[in-house]
Amino acid sequence: MANMTPQQFDIIAGPDVLGLSGKAAEAARLAIVGGMNMREAATAVGLTGPAAVSRAVSRVRAAYDALEPLLR
Repeated sequence: MANMTPQQFDIIAGPDVLGLSGKAAEAARLAIVGGMNMREAATAVGLTGPAAVSRAVSRVRAAYDALEPLLR
């Protein structure tokens, strides 16, 4: 997977594609765009563990892989 820009993350996580919101979405952004590991990202946004972050990251990455040719 290529590096995802903040703008690409916003498109994918936003209401028109995945509709992610809340702390898991914030942490996923820190992990994917900011390069933070999932446990650190979870802690940074006040989540008790990385499970929700892992699920959000997986969803965003899968959507990115499917849509990447259109996002160029």
